[in-house]
Amino acid sequence: MKNRFLIIGSLICVLIFGMGKTVSAQTLSLDAAIRAAAGEISTHLDRGSKIAVLSMRSDSLRMSNYLLEELISAMVSHRTLTVVDRAQLELVQQELTFNVSGDVSDASAQAIGQMLGAQAIATGSFDNIGSLYRFRVRVILVETAAIQATYSANIQNDQIVASLMGAVHIPVTVPSGSSVPSGPSGTYQVGDTGPAGGIIFFDKGSFGDGWRYLEVAPAWVDTTAEWGSRGNDIPGTSTAVGSGKRNTQLIVEQLNQRGERQRAAQICASLEINGFQDWFLPSRDELNLLFQNRLRVGNLQEARYWSSSQHSRTSALAQNFNNNGRQSDHNKFDNYRVRPVRAF
Repeated sequence: MKNRFLIIGSLICVLIFGMGKTVSAQTLSLDAAIRAAAGEISTHLDRGSKIAVLSMRSDSLRMSNYLLEELISAMVSHRTLTVVDRAQLELVQQELTFNVSGDVSDASAQAIGQMLGAQAIATGSFDNIGSLYRFRVRVILVETAAIQATYSANIQNDQIVASLMGAVHIPVTVPSGSSVPSGPSGTYQVGDTGPAGGIIFFDKGSFGDGWRYLEVAPAWVDTTAEWGSRGNDIPGTSTAVGSGKRNTQLIVEQLNQRGERQRAAQICASLEINGFQDWFLPSRDELNLLFQNRLRVGNLQEARYWSSSQHSRTSALAQNFNNNGRQSDHNKFDNYRVRPVRAF
């Protein structure tokens, strides 16, 4: 009996002192952490299970997309799981208007997993923690919403991470045969490819106030986001053609002051394509010009798109790009499509 108490007492001591031990998170490069996360996921799911990488919350849309693409590739390389292709995910994204760089609730993840026929869903996040970043991945089972696997690592803030967390840079090759003028003397027609690789959707006829043409960003820039600044008035936004750039500046200034990230105007203002960084969220009337020429532009969703024109403290104006093109006000926290434009 005495020996039994000694054994029990020894076990209690081990538990007490063992619980006080802290295991430091390992600091890895981004790519090494992605590979480690893929390995962890593969060991916790049955061979042949179908999994979808749904979202990667981050302050940078470019980082979120990078994490999604690389984690998918890393899991495919293990050859133990069936991984949902990104194209399938984008089809569901368009229908449910969720954002790959935002949070997705477990209930939404289950619904999306069921639509994709997946047994598991992976979501993650990438957050700044001082001089480092913390990368987290969580896998839930679609049938039960139970957490099946988790992974976490500290990430070095190296040049790759700095680049991905900075301005979005998307290199574009302008198709051969397209004219790329050096200044306002060049001429375009609606439907032509513009200097940044987008499509010209408006020509006001002459150069004035610093611009003549409006160019919409390529289709693969199209995303979804909240308008932001809920319940806060942003004085000075306009609905007129030519006001979208100033509207965007006013919105971004307030969003930055409030610590909001990845809102519609910020996504546009942070975009860089082919060296062009002058993108903005179109005003209501600029958005309507895009709608009127949507058939000549192509690759626009039959969904609501945000404008940069505020309607009230709690709402902003959007336009439905279905056949009726109805413009109406909506809550600033709604997730609608975002398509940057530029004037030149």
